[in-house]
Amino acid sequence: MLKSGGRKPRRITFIKAKLRKGDGWADVQIGNVSRTGLMLRSASPPAVGERIELRHRGWGMTGSVVWRERSRVGIEADTPIDEEELLAASGIGRPHSEALHDQPRRTIWHWLRRR
Repeated sequence: MLKSGGRKPRRITFIKAKLRKGDGWADVQIGNVSRTGLMLRSASPPAVGERIELRHRGWGMTGSVVWRERSRVGIEADTPIDEEELLAASGIGRPHSEALHDQPRRTIWHWLRRR
């Protein structure tokens, strides 16, 4: 838990991830992330105090559930979270298709029609 200094700044995200609680994996959504933890949405959220592991495209973290409200849970990370690494793994901020953007632009023929 945060000792002093209050709540850390959050980055809002909508990243799908896999949550391991106990010996099974479940689909979850990362709702926001900070350096010290994150908020998840889950159909079957873990209980307060439960240890979890979270994975997303090669990125991962471990932590503990510190609060739970309906389908949302707050996770305190065991080690500081590299937010940029998570966002890079998710593709946030990158064009939908980099290959498409690498192609030369073509002029649409009907714009060139003479009248």
